[in-house]
Amino acid sequence: MKDLKIIIILLVLLVLSLLIKQKQSNNLKTGDIAFIGFNASQNDGFSIITLANIKPNSIIYFTDSEWNGTRFGADESNMSWNSGNTLITKGTTIVFDNISKHPKVNLGTVKNTIKLSKTGEALFAYLGSAPKLPSKFLAAVATNSSSYGTLANTGLIEGFTAITYPKGTFFSELNNTIFYTNNGFLLTLNNMNNYKLETISNYLKESLANSK
Repeated sequence: MKDLKIIIILLVLLVLSLLIKQKQSNNLKTGDIAFIGFNASQNDGFSIITLANIKPNSIIYFTDSEWNGTRFGADESNMSWNSGNTLITKGTTIVFDNISKHPKVNLGTVKNTIKLSKTGEALFAYLGSAPKLPSKFLAAVATNSSSYGTLANTGLIEGFTAITYPKGTFFSELNNTIFYTNNGFLLTLNNMNNYKLETISNYLKESLANSK
C-alpha cells in the first residue's frame, strides 16, 4: 500500500511538471518568433529570432508539411526544440544546423530531422501537445506561397508573420546590418532587400557562365 502511494505521488508530480512546461510554452503568441535564415543546400538548416522572452524548457515544434486549413499532411517531417533550462531573452538568434542528418542547435536541444527541398518548401513553427498537432502557430517561412498549402486558420499573415521568399530560393540569410528593434521588425524581415538570397535560376546562370 505504501509503495502504491509513492507511485501515485510520483505520477502526480510528473503530470504537474508536464503541465507547467506546456503552460510556459503557451505564453508565446503568434509573431513571438520569426524565421531569419533558410538553407536547403548541403547541410540543411534554418535560423529564428526571438521577438519575446522564451521561458525555460519551452517546447516549439517545426514541420515542413503543408497545412490544409485544419491539419498537416501525413507526409514530410517534423522536429521539436526544447529551449533549455535558462530564460532566452528577446532578440536572440537561434541557429539550427544539419537538420536533415544530425541536427544541432546553439541553444537548447533538438529532436528528429527535416530534409528541406530546393524546389519548393515551407516551414511552420508552432506550439502543440505533440508533433503536427498545433494549438498555436508562431511563424512560418516559404520559398513560394503555394508551399504553405494554405494559411487559413493559422492566424499567420503572409508578408508579416509568414515570410515568403522569391520563388526558387534555396538559401537566405538576413544581412548583418539588420538589427533587432521593437517596432516594425516583422515588416523589416519581409523586405527581401534585407537578405542575401540564392535562387535556383541564379545558380544555374552562374554555373553556365563558369562552364564557358
